[in-house]
Amino acid sequence: MQKVVSKDGTELAYDTYGSGPVLVLVAGGFTERSRYVDDAKALSSAFTVVNHDRRGRGDSGDTLPYAVEREWEDLEAIRSAVAGITPQQMVGLWQQAQRQVAATQEADSTKSE
Repeated sequence: MQKVVSKDGTELAYDTYGSGPVLVLVAGGFTERSRYVDDAKALSSAFTVVNHDRRGRGDSGDTLPYAVEREWEDLEAIRSAVAGITPQQMVGLWQQAQRQVAATQEADSTKSE
């Protein structure tokens, strides 16, 4: 397990598997990264898979008050910690996670304008 600190000081836990282009699994709901270990291992033959606990879940901390923007900052912290991540290499495993990925892509397009 590795950890990275998000913008608001929250520690985020993540694991990496394999080698190759980076792929980040973004879990949804109330699941922890342990739920996706088999998926991460299956993908690790083709990718460096980053499997993380979202804030308030598993081994990641939580800082109140909650705001969805903190989740976006968390993804940015993980992207900064693991070189080579682009928004197109994130997989949202549930609806809320898919929204996070979309919001990160939108933020990236805004930065480049």
